[in-house]
Amino acid sequence: MQAIWSRVAQYPSCGCGAGVRAASKQIVTRRTAATARLRHKVRFADVLTAMYTTILGTAAFADTERKRSQTRDLDEQLSIAKQDLEQLVERADTTPRLDPEFRARPAIKKWRRSYAYQHFRNIAKFNPRMDPFHDAEAARLGQEQRLLGDHLAQICLHPRRIRTNVVHNDVRRRTIHAFLYDIPAYYRAWAAEQEADQHVLQPAEYRLMMERLRAEEQDPFYQHREATETHHLHFMSEVTRDIVERLLLLAFKMPDSTLADENLDGRAYKACEGEQEQKTRRFEEVMKGISSLQGENYPKLRVALEYPDECRQAREELSKSIISILWDNAETARRYPQEAVAKICFNILISPFPLSIHNINYLLLSFINLGWYALANKLDKQLHRTKLRRTTETLVLRMHLYRAKDNVFHFYKVVAELLGVVRKGAGIRRIHTSQLRSYLYKRWTLYNDVGISSYYIRQRCPRDENVYNAMMEGTLHFQQIQHAVHVFSNALYQGCRPSYELILRLLDACVASVDRAAALFIVKVFTHCYTALQSMGVMELRELSEKFFAVLALIGLRPNHRRPPKELALIGINLTGYRLLSLSLIVNSVMRKVERLLATTYKLMEMFELVPKQESAELVLTPSSGVPDRYKRDLNDPHWYNGLDDILEQLGSNIGMWVDEDLSALELYGGLVEEVHKASVKTARLVNSFRYLLPRQYWTALKRRRAFQLVYQDSTTGWLYDHENIKECIGMIRQESPFWERLRAYQDAVDAAEAARALDYMKQDQERQKIIEEEREQKRRKGEEDMAVNKRMQLLEEKRAAAAERRLKGRAKRKAKKKDEVVLNKEHSFDSQFVEAM
Repeated sequence: MQAIWSRVAQYPSCGCGAGVRAASKQIVTRRTAATARLRHKVRFADVLTAMYTTILGTAAFADTERKRSQTRDLDEQLSIAKQDLEQLVERADTTPRLDPEFRARPAIKKWRRSYAYQHFRNIAKFNPRMDPFHDAEAARLGQEQRLLGDHLAQICLHPRRIRTNVVHNDVRRRTIHAFLYDIPAYYRAWAAEQEADQHVLQPAEYRLMMERLRAEEQDPFYQHREATETHHLHFMSEVTRDIVERLLLLAFKMPDSTLADENLDGRAYKACEGEQEQKTRRFEEVMKGISSLQGENYPKLRVALEYPDECRQAREELSKSIISILWDNAETARRYPQEAVAKICFNILISPFPLSIHNINYLLLSFINLGWYALANKLDKQLHRTKLRRTTETLVLRMHLYRAKDNVFHFYKVVAELLGVVRKGAGIRRIHTSQLRSYLYKRWTLYNDVGISSYYIRQRCPRDENVYNAMMEGTLHFQQIQHAVHVFSNALYQGCRPSYELILRLLDACVASVDRAAALFIVKVFTHCYTALQSMGVMELRELSEKFFAVLALIGLRPNHRRPPKELALIGINLTGYRLLSLSLIVNSVMRKVERLLATTYKLMEMFELVPKQESAELVLTPSSGVPDRYKRDLNDPHWYNGLDDILEQLGSNIGMWVDEDLSALELYGGLVEEVHKASVKTARLVNSFRYLLPRQYWTALKRRRAFQLVYQDSTTGWLYDHENIKECIGMIRQESPFWERLRAYQDAVDAAEAARALDYMKQDQERQKIIEEEREQKRRKGEEDMAVNKRMQLLEEKRAAAAERRLKGRAKRKAKKKDEVVLNKEHSFDSQFVEAM
């Protein structure tokens, strides 16, 4: 009956002949399964039977109609999903996600249509052969630097949505729609400063930065941008007074250490109270001195170029006072910030020359070290008003400052200034595009790393490892993983390797954020620039390879893949066979060592095959099982251990060190195992100790290949565990076997290789010193030439001034002579008229 109900359920409700034929044809041609038989034609008798024999036919009709509706809905959903999937595949095929110029294409097209680009094209008309001093290598380096800077500037050209970190579980999430000058005024209110991070840098990093600042200050060839005119000095005086007033105002708002915060009693409280009174008295004296100086219109600045020695000495004294107050006595400055800031302001006011960029760098570093980010922020804002020439450390300090303040807008603004994207740029040098008609400006643009935007050509700041480290730390702090990957790739292409900790942080952040685009970019960077990481140690490379395995898993790539996935084909990466295996280990040298290690392991496993005469038992040795149970009791024998320990001690027991130094030691190890096997000494412990040298993943791979299927002897006599026999075997190995001679030869070879390596290092150091000395000599010559040119210019200016004075004196004499002649003529005419009247 159930079959009749199922057939009748396909019968149409109208009952016409056409419907019966169509339903019958549908039922016959359709199969419910691969083994189902053809259904019979639905007849009218079957319908009557199903309708009038039982009431259950109604339930069959309702169930079939419900299944039909469900099938129809699922088919519609499946078709919609297929259409969406096809659209996504088409977009993925046509849109290169990691094209370096993709995000910057709209800005590039707009720039090429602009008027400034037509001026910039004049560089192409520059013929280097017409320049007798043309340097092809310098032009090539300048072009490479420009290309790398343009590639890195993508993180600032394209506006993106950035989500800043949430501090103290704050529910509000501030979103900034653009980085630079594209941000409207009402969006800047969203860049409110969050609570500052108290651990910006480590103490060792602060000390390194202080050493770099001192090296910059002592550079005799650094070109300062000094005030030369009177109105320039007046402007610098106003900026200096403004800096002093703002620093004092913020210092008054800072909380001072109070006695109530200290749990002191009795004499200690009185001593601290007296110290507090002395500090207050000294602070009042300093403030009186500052107010008197302000009343006398201090600072009274002089032109630095006229007094170079006095200017250098005054600025060095100011830097020493800043270091002494805010760096050497940091704890006192933290307890009494008002007094420290007042002393600094007093020294700034009495300085007879304007502030240099090195003085401002010392102030910025000291404020960041003490956690006074508000003071550093005000100082940075006043720095924009000056025309001082920024150094590399200035931009690094500013990036650390805004990373500590969690201010994403100002951080990316500093990055844009460093790359020459914004109007002012890094404050090094800037020319208008209309000036490219001049031959000298064309030559300068050709040989230097410059950035072009908004009708200006700006010289970019030189980028080194410190700059890249600061940029990577900031982008990782603001959770911009793709920007951090761009910075990392730019650093490797330029030849600067970021710190090892930052590379690990980048890989961890990429995996934690599940960013497949950044992971693909990292794979591409490591494929092309893996040679830059060969200077790392073996342990660092192992840890880096473990992190890199997680990145490969994120993009769906495994080391045993024979065909690369579609995403890797889109970006043009070929990861097949040996290249894929070398990529998973990052460095080819490490990969070769591991391959030789595995090959030698197979040889050792072949040597360990002990074919028994009577009985045999095939066992699989795994890290969990170790040695079979029937041998555990014998392995605990102290005599056996003493003998084998002597062999291992003679060998050097730390085979891992040998593998890292040279793989020939592993072959010597194999020869020892073979000789010990010939002497009938138990080798299971050697195998058990050797397996700890391999990583877990390779041990698992060897287990799968059944490389550890060893055959152990199980005879009635057993193994030779007698202590005397083992001693005889060891003596035979020492006397008759040539292994110990090979071991000594190997040690001699290692010593000779180390001596040759040390000699090579000495030669390399000498060459580096020669290069450094040549560079210093070139800098010195260049400085002397610049000084000579400056002297010539000064002499020319003096001659011109003297000629102008002579001309003025001649004019004055001629005028006086003319006046005398006029007077004499008048007197003569008067006398003649008087004579005529007489």
